[in-house]
Amino acid sequence: MNPQVPAPPPYAGAAPRRGRRPVLIAAAAGAVLVVVAAGAMTSDFLLPDGGGEDGGSGGAASGRGAAAGASPSSGGGTGRCSYPLRAANTGPVKNVGTPPSTPRARGTVTAVLTTNLGKITMRLDAAKAPCTVNSLMYLAGRTFYDGTSCHRLGTSPQLSVLQCGDPTGTGSGGPSYRFADENKRDTSYKRGTVAMANAGADSNGSQFFIVYKDIPKLSTPYTIFGTVTSGMDIVDRVAAAGATNDVGNGDGRPKQKITFREVRTAQD
Repeated sequence: MNPQVPAPPPYAGAAPRRGRRPVLIAAAAGAVLVVVAAGAMTSDFLLPDGGGEDGGSGGAASGRGAAAGASPSSGGGTGRCSYPLRAANTGPVKNVGTPPSTPRARGTVTAVLTTNLGKITMRLDAAKAPCTVNSLMYLAGRTFYDGTSCHRLGTSPQLSVLQCGDPTGTGSGGPSYRFADENKRDTSYKRGTVAMANAGADSNGSQFFIVYKDIPKLSTPYTIFGTVTSGMDIVDRVAAAGATNDVGNGDGRPKQKITFREVRTAQD
């Protein structure tokens, strides 16, 4: 029988109950990301929900005026992306506006994550996940990830992942917008896979995870949007050090801290 991850707890910014394995969930809209207890948040760093940014055009595509509960849409066959705002009660956000509704890239994109342990390079597939890659490129361009640390390490065979991308470092933060799932047919979580963490359908934000050991199956599909091309030895080093077991079952904050000093992207 393939191991599966149970359904996520509600998004509330609170720590999951010890002994229950939470799923990978990204604080994008309506769910707390996967891990450690949410700590104190500083008001000067975490800004309230705000308007979008799409060349000043406004409108639903940019996030301005979009209903917080509306369903975002992926690029699909339209060539455009929607990034509606998160509801005000869905956790702390770092407001950097919203990505442009027209994806910047359609082919492959290289992302370089310069960390305190060395560089991790990823190849992102904008053909399969254009709105996801568009969001990451946008956030990287606004130094959203710079100075953040990966906040969760899963150590079990069914959840061998390093999860990163929360500006609060608590597992409950993200940008002020969310966006839809993409590439739903790809459910192969092989070593080196890079995918979005989420709290259910169409709740993606800034948090993503890197698979460091093949995972047989996850109960919920996550948007796979890239693969690590170099630097898996760094992820292995973090995994080998283990986790703090804050969540239980061996999962929690990585004992070996890994911090992004700079995250930059470039279209191939």
